[in-house]
Amino acid sequence: MRILLGAIAAAISMFLCGQTPAAAQAVNCPITTVQRGITNSLPSGWYTTPVRSRLTETRVMNIGGQQTMACVYGEAATVLREIPASQICSARSGGFECGPASEPAPTPTSEVYASGTFSVRGTYDFDLDAGAEAPRTTSQFWYEVIRDGETYFTPRRGARIAAVGGSEPGYSGCTSATLTSTRTRIETTTGGWFCYRTNEGRIGQFHVDGVNRFSRPIEMTITYATW
Repeated sequence: MRILLGAIAAAISMFLCGQTPAAAQAVNCPITTVQRGITNSLPSGWYTTPVRSRLTETRVMNIGGQQTMACVYGEAATVLREIPASQICSARSGGFECGPASEPAPTPTSEVYASGTFSVRGTYDFDLDAGAEAPRTTSQFWYEVIRDGETYFTPRRGARIAAVGGSEPGYSGCTSATLTSTRTRIETTTGGWFCYRTNEGRIGQFHVDGVNRFSRPIEMTITYATW
């Protein structure tokens, strides 16, 4: 099947053919949501509905030897723009920070969107844009409990996660972390620090401060920062 991104074709064309980034320039992804659909002719009585996906990730990738900015919209599409040889770019939430290649790579920074400490009960879902337990219909992660000693952080609805060890990664560390939509077993991680991307496209970090295994259900305390 051919995939249609007609609703964003003009924006992508402008993004790919835009001006070379100037020194110390912020380059934002061109759109926040894409739409894809089937263009094949269907038999009478059959119909299709378009799929809409938000911006879920930004990356700097090497494609055919060329450093490239990539704006990822879930499974729907990836919008690309080559980085000129005279420039160097770092990914950040919603876009990139670019500067001259002769200078150190720009450090991505962002204001904190939400931060704090909260508790989540075992088998419950939570939201790291809000820092609280949340209904499954709107949550981003599930504190999945299989049995005592086997628990997971399970991303939902396009969110992603990565265990990053015992050192606080910060915004810069989490923008370069390799995030996954696969559930992460908590007992096999060390250090307690995790990076994530929420299903609203925000980068963040959290630390597992402790687990109360005597409560029923068990309860985990998390300190987080979402940018």
